Amino acid sequence: MRALTIKQPWAELIVEGLKDVENRSWRTAYRGRLAVHAGLRRADFDDLALDAMPKKYRRPIENAWQRHADAGKVLGTVELVDCIEGSRSPWAIDGYWHWILRDPRPYARKVAAKGKLNLWEWTR
Repeated sequence: MRALTIKQPWAELIVEGLKDVENRSWRTAYRGRLAVHAGLRRADFDDLALDAMPKKYRRPIENAWQRHADAGKVLGTVELVDCIEGSRSPWAIDGYWHWILRDPRPYARKVAAKGKLNLWEWTR
């Protein structure tokens, strides 16, 4: 299965179904199920841009950032359905490719794995 390493809190928010877009500087032709791997490092607090987010997301983002749980583990899977510019999702950042995500499936037991750059192959 293809996997993508994502900094926390974004990885957790994706598998919990709150974040429906992953912003990347590069596009991908891949479509299908992805394993969501939480990187060892979390995003800088200033990069959370809480003031720019709708109020309903601010507390979940901050809570997930403070927990910084399950670093270095695959948290679950999500379906990558498209890769576009100009998504209207509140998660989309201008100037990036927007990887459109659907159908998150969190794992009850997270699986330790060593992350990599770009898309990578992961076997459970």
